[in-house]
Amino acid sequence: MPEPETSREAFVRGQASGKVDARLQDHDDHFRRLNGSLEDLSGGIHELILVVQRLSDKFDASEVTKVTTASALEKAEVARRDRDDSSWSPLARWAAAISIVGGLIALVVVFLR
Repeated sequence: MPEPETSREAFVRGQASGKVDARLQDHDDHFRRLNGSLEDLSGGIHELILVVQRLSDKFDASEVTKVTTASALEKAEVARRDRDDSSWSPLARWAAAISIVGGLIALVVVFLR
């Protein structure tokens, strides 16, 4: 049968047990702080993910706008060229040439008189 514990042994055992409990309590507090920090970090990462997603969506919308604008400008340029080219039909060109030649003849006649 084991010998009964002396009061000194009981004191030392209790003191050691108290130190272990205190260390465990310190570890529990440390883990609680770590968990809080990890939760904060997780929330921050989630916010960053949302910001990056919004930036990506804005970039995609911007690219669509650029393509649409470029297409509209190209169509407007083609329409302007077609309008400019069609405004001088062959008949209009001949009429302008005849008018210019007639005007020059009239100037020559006026100065030679």
